Amino acid sequence: MFVKVTRNFEDTIQYLTDMTTRITSMFKVNFLSYLSPLFPPSLAQDETLFVLSGLPAEQVAKDVRAVRERMTHVHGKRVYVTMDLYSAINTKTKPTTIKDMFTKQLLCVKGVGRDAAVSVTEKFPTMHSLIKAYADEPNDALRQMLLADLSYGRIKRRKVGAAASQAIFQVFGAS
Repeated sequence: MFVKVTRNFEDTIQYLTDMTTRITSMFKVNFLSYLSPLFPPSLAQDETLFVLSGLPAEQVAKDVRAVRERMTHVHGKRVYVTMDLYSAINTKTKPTTIKDMFTKQLLCVKGVGRDAAVSVTEKFPTMHSLIKAYADEPNDALRQMLLADLSYGRIKRRKVGAAASQAIFQVFGAS
């Protein structure tokens, strides 16, 4: 790790100004062009420096390995990446699915733990499917107990229970 220690505030400003000037002059003379599956090769300028840019995050997430391989070197030239693309490639989060969002909503219900919420979303992956299941039950007593017998845990010994089932019904099923 590189840390530049300066004597005072003025030296810090001078150092940052010098570094900015050096970096700007280093890239000013080179043509930066796009290299991306979204753009035809005719947009690439010779074999100068390349910038991977313009890729939507979804496409980057689908084929991160290929993008990383292309980032190292192209035609013997070093590849430079925009900050947006760098963030998209190196993010550890995946796109949130409807099931994930529904699980998070269930976790907001008092008395519902992570394992119980996951158990509910295994049987009813969307809020719509749960509401439809509530509508298919003939009366409120059965609706309130719809989720009570769902098992969860490593050996599926634990159940969601009557209290959590009723709480979920009050939030998602009560009309």
